[in-house]
Amino acid sequence: MKFANVINVIRNEREYRMTRSLVRQFEHAVEQLDDLPGLSPEHRVAVATSYRRKLEELTREVSQYERLKNGQVPSMAMEDLASVGRALIAARIARRWTQADLARALGVKPQQVQKDESCDYASASLDRLAAVAAALGAEFDVRIAFAGVAQTRQSRPRRTSPKPRSVVQQAVPRR
Repeated sequence: MKFANVINVIRNEREYRMTRSLVRQFEHAVEQLDDLPGLSPEHRVAVATSYRRKLEELTREVSQYERLKNGQVPSMAMEDLASVGRALIAARIARRWTQADLARALGVKPQQVQKDESCDYASASLDRLAAVAAALGAEFDVRIAFAGVAQTRQSRPRRTSPKPRSVVQQAVPRR
Protein backbone atom coordinates (compact mmCIF):
# COMPACT_ATOMS: atom_id res chain seq x y z
CA MET A 1 0.00 0.00 0.00
CA LYS A 2 1.38 3.40 -0.96
CA PHE A 3 1.12 6.34 1.41
CA ALA A 4 3.43 8.80 -0.34
CA ASN A 5 0.54 10.62 -2.01
CA VAL A 6 -1.40 11.02 1.22
CA ILE A 7 -1.66 14.69 2.11
CA ASN A 8 -2.32 14.19 5.81
CA VAL A 9 -1.24 11.41 8.12
CA ILE A 10 -3.03 10.58 11.36
CA ARG A 11 -0.24 10.44 13.93
CA ASN A 12 -2.01 9.52 17.18
CA GLU A 13 -5.29 8.57 18.85
CA ARG A 14 -6.30 12.19 19.38
CA GLU A 15 -5.95 12.97 15.66
CA TYR A 16 -7.74 9.70 14.89
CA ARG A 17 -10.74 10.70 17.02
CA MET A 18 -10.77 14.19 15.50
CA THR A 19 -10.65 12.82 11.96
CA ARG A 20 -13.45 10.34 12.65
CA SER A 21 -15.51 13.25 13.97
CA LEU A 22 -14.79 15.20 10.78
CA VAL A 23 -15.92 12.20 8.71
CA ARG A 24 -19.25 12.20 10.54
CA GLN A 25 -19.59 15.97 10.06
CA PHE A 26 -18.92 15.75 6.32
CA GLU A 27 -21.32 12.82 5.98
CA HIS A 28 -24.00 14.89 7.68
CA ALA A 29 -23.17 17.94 5.54
CA VAL A 30 -23.52 15.91 2.33
CA GLU A 31 -26.90 14.61 3.50
CA GLN A 32 -28.09 18.15 4.31
CA LEU A 33 -27.07 19.78 1.00
CA ASP A 34 -30.49 19.38 -0.55
CA ASP A 35 -32.02 21.31 2.35
CA LEU A 36 -29.78 24.39 1.96
CA PRO A 37 -31.75 27.31 0.56
CA GLY A 38 -30.37 29.70 -2.02
CA LEU A 39 -27.96 27.36 -3.80
CA SER A 40 -28.20 27.12 -7.56
CA PRO A 41 -28.14 23.56 -8.94
CA GLU A 42 -24.62 24.14 -10.31
CA HIS A 43 -23.37 25.49 -6.99
CA ARG A 44 -25.01 22.59 -5.14
CA VAL A 45 -23.20 20.09 -7.41
CA ALA A 46 -19.88 21.90 -6.92
CA VAL A 47 -20.26 21.96 -3.13
CA ALA A 48 -21.36 18.30 -3.05
CA THR A 49 -18.36 17.29 -5.16
CA SER A 50 -16.00 19.20 -2.90
CA TYR A 51 -17.53 17.69 0.26
CA ARG A 52 -17.39 14.16 -1.17
CA ARG A 53 -13.72 14.55 -2.13
CA LYS A 54 -12.85 15.72 1.37
CA LEU A 55 -14.94 12.90 2.84
CA GLU A 56 -13.07 10.34 0.70
CA GLU A 57 -9.71 11.79 1.78
CA LEU A 58 -10.65 11.70 5.47
CA THR A 59 -12.07 8.19 5.16
CA ARG A 60 -8.82 7.04 3.50
CA GLU A 61 -6.79 8.54 6.35
CA VAL A 62 -8.94 6.81 8.99
CA SER A 63 -8.71 3.49 7.13
CA GLN A 64 -4.93 3.85 6.75
CA TYR A 65 -4.51 4.50 10.48
CA GLU A 66 -6.75 1.57 11.42
CA ARG A 67 -4.93 -0.79 9.06
CA LEU A 68 -1.56 0.28 10.47
CA LYS A 69 -2.72 -0.01 14.06
CA ASN A 70 -4.24 -3.45 13.44
CA GLY A 71 -1.00 -4.79 11.93
CA GLN A 72 -2.46 -5.15 8.44
CA VAL A 73 0.31 -3.16 6.73
CA PRO A 74 3.66 -4.97 7.03
CA SER A 75 5.67 -2.44 4.99
CA MET A 76 5.50 0.84 3.14
CA ALA A 77 6.92 1.80 -0.23
CA MET A 78 8.43 5.28 -0.35
CA GLU A 79 8.81 7.25 -3.54
CA ASP A 80 11.24 9.87 -2.23
CA LEU A 81 13.20 10.93 0.83
CA ALA A 82 10.37 13.20 1.95
CA SER A 83 8.37 10.03 2.60
CA VAL A 84 10.81 8.77 5.24
CA GLY A 85 9.13 10.73 8.02
CA ARG A 86 5.67 9.40 7.18
CA ALA A 87 7.15 5.90 7.01
CA LEU A 88 8.64 6.25 10.50
CA ILE A 89 5.30 7.46 11.85
CA ALA A 90 3.61 4.50 10.15
CA ALA A 91 6.19 2.15 11.70
CA ARG A 92 5.47 3.53 15.16
CA ILE A 93 1.72 3.13 14.69
CA ALA A 94 2.14 -0.38 13.27
CA ARG A 95 4.22 -1.30 16.28
CA ARG A 96 1.33 -0.01 18.41
CA TRP A 97 3.58 2.47 20.15
CA THR A 98 2.50 5.90 21.30
CA GLN A 99 4.72 8.91 20.82
CA ALA A 100 5.57 8.58 24.52
CA ASP A 101 6.67 4.95 23.99
CA LEU A 102 9.01 6.03 21.21
CA ALA A 103 10.34 8.90 23.31
CA ARG A 104 11.18 6.45 26.14
CA ALA A 105 12.99 4.15 23.70
CA LEU A 106 14.98 7.10 22.33
CA GLY A 107 15.67 8.64 25.73
CA VAL A 108 14.05 11.95 24.80
CA LYS A 109 10.99 13.86 25.99
CA PRO A 110 7.65 13.03 24.35
CA GLN A 111 7.47 16.64 23.14
CA GLN A 112 10.53 15.99 20.96
CA VAL A 113 8.79 13.10 19.20
CA GLN A 114 5.62 15.21 18.84
CA LYS A 115 7.68 18.01 17.31
CA ASP A 116 9.51 15.67 14.92
CA GLU A 117 6.31 13.96 13.82
CA SER A 118 4.37 17.21 13.41
CA CYS A 119 6.60 18.05 10.44
CA ASP A 120 7.13 14.42 9.29
CA TYR A 121 10.73 14.51 10.59
CA ALA A 122 11.61 17.14 7.95
CA SER A 123 14.14 18.87 10.21
CA ALA A 124 15.57 15.68 11.75
CA SER A 125 19.16 14.74 11.01
CA LEU A 126 20.05 11.45 9.36
CA ASP A 127 21.43 10.32 12.71
CA ARG A 128 18.08 10.98 14.38
CA LEU A 129 16.19 9.22 11.56
CA ALA A 130 18.49 6.22 11.95
CA ALA A 131 17.98 6.23 15.73
CA VAL A 132 14.19 6.34 15.33
CA ALA A 133 14.28 3.52 12.78
CA ALA A 134 16.51 1.43 15.05
CA ALA A 135 14.28 2.04 18.08
CA LEU A 136 11.29 0.88 16.05
CA GLY A 137 13.15 -2.13 14.65
CA ALA A 138 12.52 -0.78 11.17
CA GLU A 139 14.55 -1.75 8.11
CA PHE A 140 15.16 0.32 5.00
CA ASP A 141 16.12 -1.01 1.60
CA VAL A 142 17.68 1.83 -0.36
CA ARG A 143 18.42 2.07 -4.05
CA ILE A 144 19.41 5.21 -5.92
CA ALA A 145 18.82 5.33 -9.67
CA PHE A 146 21.31 7.61 -11.41
CA ALA A 147 19.80 9.93 -13.99
CA GLY A 148 21.04 9.36 -17.52
CA VAL A 149 22.71 6.04 -16.76
CA ALA A 150 21.14 3.15 -18.61
CA GLN A 151 20.74 -0.02 -16.63
CA THR A 152 21.72 -2.86 -18.90
CA ARG A 153 21.48 -6.48 -17.95
CA GLN A 154 25.28 -6.61 -17.53
CA SER A 155 25.44 -3.45 -15.39
CA ARG A 156 22.80 -4.60 -12.93
CA PRO A 157 24.11 -6.31 -9.83
CA ARG A 158 23.36 -10.00 -9.58
CA ARG A 159 20.68 -10.88 -7.10
CA THR A 160 21.81 -13.39 -4.55
CA SER A 161 19.01 -12.76 -2.09
CA PRO A 162 15.25 -12.71 -2.54
CA LYS A 163 13.77 -9.97 -4.71
CA PRO A 164 13.99 -6.54 -3.03
CA ARG A 165 10.71 -5.34 -1.61
CA SER A 166 10.82 -1.85 -3.16
CA VAL A 167 12.98 1.09 -4.15
CA VAL A 168 13.17 2.81 -0.76
CA GLN A 169 10.90 1.22 1.78
CA GLN A 170 10.09 -0.97 4.67
CA ALA A 171 9.57 1.24 7.65
CA VAL A 172 7.97 -1.74 9.34
CA PRO A 173 10.18 -4.71 10.22
CA ARG A 174 9.88 -7.95 8.33
CA ARG A 175 8.00 -10.67 10.12
